[in-house]
Amino acid sequence: MPIFRKKARRRRSRIALFASAFVLVSLVVPATAGAATASGVPHDCVNHNNLSELIVEKYPIFPDPSNPPVGSRLQVGHQVYFKAELRDPAGNWVATSKGYSYVPYRDDKDDVILQYAQETITLADGVIRTSGVYSVTPNNYNEWNYISAEGISGRYAGMIGARTFQITQLGLSLNAGLYMCGGLQENWDWNPKKPKAEESLAEKQSNALAALEAAEPPKDPADSPVPPNDCVAHVGLREELTEEYGPAPGDGGEWPPGAGSSMHYKSEFRKDGRLVAISKGYSYTPFKDPANDIGLKFVQQTITFRDGTIRTSGVYNLTLSNVYEWHAMWADGVSGRYAGMIGTRRFKVTGQADLDGQVFLCNDLVEHWEWDPPTT
Repeated sequence: MPIFRKKARRRRSRIALFASAFVLVSLVVPATAGAATASGVPHDCVNHNNLSELIVEKYPIFPDPSNPPVGSRLQVGHQVYFKAELRDPAGNWVATSKGYSYVPYRDDKDDVILQYAQETITLADGVIRTSGVYSVTPNNYNEWNYISAEGISGRYAGMIGARTFQITQLGLSLNAGLYMCGGLQENWDWNPKKPKAEESLAEKQSNALAALEAAEPPKDPADSPVPPNDCVAHVGLREELTEEYGPAPGDGGEWPPGAGSSMHYKSEFRKDGRLVAISKGYSYTPFKDPANDIGLKFVQQTITFRDGTIRTSGVYNLTLSNVYEWHAMWADGVSGRYAGMIGTRRFKVTGQADLDGQVFLCNDLVEHWEWDPPTT
């Protein structure tokens, strides 16, 4: 059965196409309660939080039917069609999801099993599409994962955001969330206006690229069988903020920052104490509703490794109750080793100015939006 239809499009081009539409949509749709304005852009956000998800249909396709995987230790080439129902805490139906995913890469040494998923979620007031790369292994399957979401029709037309999920019973049930906003605008220009007064700034990284150490030696092929997709997995990263301008305005001394606040920042990535990448980023908060545990942030970040550059962007929900959990954004390869790749950038706050990090990128991932599972 021919399962692959076309090569996955790079997220950066899709966001650019939607950027002008966001402004038009947000100007004609009234903002929801709690929406805020940052840089003069109105934000219309819709949030479905604390959802439960039940998989009601599942059609796996094993690369070797005579040797199916055990638990979540999936093989490269594994595919699955799935259908799920999402409900609110009272048990009311919120949405139905139909999706497809496959495994392009596996590396047991680094405990990475990448999956690439595409999903169509139908709600009473519109349709959302989600897609993204994430890693699920027997050691981390109960952690939260984020993939990107785009509004296709109805209430969500022109919006972008995030679809979150946490496996509660493998292959059967999950916790979930949907966070969507209109009016979000890209800001890749790193142009901070003024420093945060109470903090000293790190020295400028004028020769940062020259300071990057040599890339890690290649792994023994026996540790990581060659998969059908060309993928890169950076795990065990430590990120430290070195410069910070903001938050402003609207932070009011609160944390996470208040709606309308924004920040420019620089950071350094290290692995085993060695500098491996630098970054420049910008973030702002389009929506905050502490009573319902929602604090949306929209981030754009450029990360430069020795062998190439990637861009990451996305919406995620950061609150006091989940600050130490994993969050994620979409990633695009811009140059060098990563040119043309797509994937995800994951991070977890560990202190006031430091984070754990992971980056997963693959070439030649293929979109497959048709829900046509083999039923015989």
